[in-house]
Amino acid sequence: MSGLDTLADPSRQLAPYLRPGEQLLWSGRPDPHVIFTTADAYAIPFSLVWFGLALSFTVSLLTSAHPQSALITVPFLAAGLYITVGRFVYKRRSKLRTAYGITPDRAIVAVGASSMTDSPIRQVPSSITRSRDGSHVTMTFGSGADGRPGRRAYPNTGMDFFGSGASPVGFYDVAEPAALLAAVEQARGWSP
Repeated sequence: MSGLDTLADPSRQLAPYLRPGEQLLWSGRPDPHVIFTTADAYAIPFSLVWFGLALSFTVSLLTSAHPQSALITVPFLAAGLYITVGRFVYKRRSKLRTAYGITPDRAIVAVGASSMTDSPIRQVPSSITRSRDGSHVTMTFGSGADGRPGRRAYPNTGMDFFGSGASPVGFYDVAEPAALLAAVEQARGWSP
């Protein structure tokens, strides 16, 4: 089995992380076609201003008497380029490598073949957000750094690593959410 085969089927990607006798009730992936989040209403204007200021400062230094001083702007340009464009590339690549799973005991997120996080599914706070048209759902399990269910600084934006504190386990941009929600209800002992 190649790494590509494992990443094509979320249940195969999650199999190494299952405990003895543990069964998947549901497995799936985030929709890589969903690009924007509500946080982008603030992040996009901020990133454009950042990159624009860094670029104009660089140009003014390059046209000054000491153009070599423009080197000090390289980190600001790189950060501006990442938050303007690069984070969307990172987010898409990450989504293509991510698998989600629900078992009777826990919610599991596997990224690639070497990274896994999980959360108990019963008796933990959870948060569900539906897209406007109802075709996608985001669900988080556990508490974030601020103690509220499903919160962290920059979830699902491509800037997740900038957050600090505890991050809840999150299933982001899941298409056709009915099966996921039914599996969560079944795991929690509710009627499916």
